[in-house]
Amino acid sequence: MNFVIRIDDVCEYLDLAKFNRLVDLLKSKGMKAYLGYIPLCEDEKLMKFGYHEEVVDWCKSLEKEGWEIAMHGTHHLYTQEGGGEMCATKSEFIGLPFDEQNKLIQKGREKLLALGFKNPNAFFAPSHGYDQNTLLALNENEFIYLLDGLNPAVIERSNLVHVPCIVDRLPFYTSLINTTHILCLHSNTMSERDFLELDLYLDKHKKYYQEPGKIELNNGFRVIGKIAEIMFKFLKNIKRRRVQWK
Repeated sequence: MNFVIRIDDVCEYLDLAKFNRLVDLLKSKGMKAYLGYIPLCEDEKLMKFGYHEEVVDWCKSLEKEGWEIAMHGTHHLYTQEGGGEMCATKSEFIGLPFDEQNKLIQKGREKLLALGFKNPNAFFAPSHGYDQNTLLALNENEFIYLLDGLNPAVIERSNLVHVPCIVDRLPFYTSLINTTHILCLHSNTMSERDFLELDLYLDKHKKYYQEPGKIELNNGFRVIGKIAEIMFKFLKNIKRRRVQWK
């Protein structure tokens, strides 16, 4: 199983020391990542880290080195209930009419371009919260990649390339499954142990690493992938309902 790295919750509000440490760690391994950038962050849980304007220029420098900018929602606010394509527990987009979602996504993409990022063509919603209207809005705004999905194969659906993001860590039997998966990292919440484990993990699995922006479709995994997707959706839906009942 190949893996591509994604760093979530990147914006002007973050734990600067941990973000820099994660970037330096990946660079020391010769690895690059998708930077999941929040264009217009209004999430108070992230804003507590303080405003760091220099993050924009740092991310533009990383982009020049081959790192990819992915749009991570628009405001990173959870105003909607869950459900959707990933059985999410909460969302910024699910349930909103197409026109509203289209305006949100257009607004976010325009902000990324105004900040000086090249041409962001990858997207993923906060907490996996997207629905069919989100996919239509992504098409309308020229996105190519959706960095999310429960089908363990890289597939094309709704005119988007879906790259699966099922678990945070790859299993140790990576060589048995011929597909690509997202290794999702949240630098803000990483502990000392998390950094040490990631360091060892990347060394052990470096032969499975894949650069962002160079992901290929896996058309030979369709039937098994679809069965697995149905199973994962069933399990996630049970989990979502348990959360709602609490």
